[in-house]
Amino acid sequence: GIHYWNRYKHARGPRHPSDLDDALAALNAAVTLAPDQARFHSALGRLLVDRVDIDGAIASLRRARALEPGRLEHAYDLGLALRLAGDFAGAEEQMRAVVAADPQNGLARRALALLLRTKGDLPAAATELRAALAALPEDAQAHHLLGSVLLKLDEAAAGVEQLKRAIALDPSLVEARVTLAQALARAGQRAEAREQQDAVQRINDEKAALSRAMLLVDSATDALKRARPADAVPLLREAVALAPALAEAHFQLAIALKQAQARDASRTAAIARRGDGDEVDAELRRAVEHDPSHALAHLELGLRRASRGEIASGIEALRRAVTLAPGLVAAQRALADLAARHEDWPTAVGALEAVLAWEPEDVPAAIALSSVLIRQHDCAGATALAQRVARVDLKRADPERELLAELKRCGL
Repeated sequence: GIHYWNRYKHARGPRHPSDLDDALAALNAAVTLAPDQARFHSALGRLLVDRVDIDGAIASLRRARALEPGRLEHAYDLGLALRLAGDFAGAEEQMRAVVAADPQNGLARRALALLLRTKGDLPAAATELRAALAALPEDAQAHHLLGSVLLKLDEAAAGVEQLKRAIALDPSLVEARVTLAQALARAGQRAEAREQQDAVQRINDEKAALSRAMLLVDSATDALKRARPADAVPLLREAVALAPALAEAHFQLAIALKQAQARDASRTAAIARRGDGDEVDAELRRAVEHDPSHALAHLELGLRRASRGEIASGIEALRRAVTLAPGLVAAQRALADLAARHEDWPTAVGALEAVLAWEPEDVPAAIALSSVLIRQHDCAGATALAQRVARVDLKRADPERELLAELKRCGL
């Protein structure tokens, strides 16, 4: 359940609502099977907040709190859910419990300050926000909130200073810019206020462009699933024009261009002359430039380099892919194959062991690993793999014969 939820939250491209449905089903099953496990109730409660089922979230988070009353994160999460439900008194009770037990908890102090500001206790809110910033000095939101509170307390200079600090930490924090523009205008600093207003307009335009680009990526992804790369390419070109820093748009454009080329093999020579292949590589490079943690883009780069015989740089890209995503089995397989061709046996062994860790019944990977182990004179390891293959694939004689042939090199 947590896997599906994380995949939904951290998706680079279009999010799939089915992930939330799968996460909910899995977590409901978990709390049914293990009703005394607070962490399952906690995860379910936080997921239900994302699904805007606040009443359900509160019930799950109360259960987690009751099962583990000493775990402050349960109180914090429950407090946030109660605030969303409009139960400000209940939320304040939970946040005060967290702060009492952990005075250095900056997030809880910031949340408590929001509740105090809501009920009009501005001096107490300012006190909590200063304490929050002592614990989290780089928290742009806390600087923004403190600045807005200080302005209402007629501490204009200090409020403006806090707002400027918030913007320095997070230039895209529109709320802080709007509040600062209003404060500057009241102080007669109209040119500076106008600068903030212009920045707000620019940021809003960029956000609108990003939203449009993400919709285009979503549509293009659907076209690619239907094997219609020609439909996807113009959508993705528009997406990268609207949001040049959106790594997923560059990655999907590379995939669409690659698929479009593959559909028309007769154009291969023309493609090479025109440089479309270079465009695929260029889009992949842009993807990893804007998002260095994009494992799939590193995988594609590695595969393309390997196809051109660029073994060293291919291995480098594939190493990066598996470092970022050890469970990316396709990258582990490609790395093992390329490393074996380059006679980099330690790398090949590590990659094949990773494949078998994720897919224990992968007979071809076991055969490939046995061959590499024999080349390293690890006959015991190769023999263990032969036995493993025999257990996994009793009906197939070919793998066993291949392994026996390999094992003869060891004299076994």
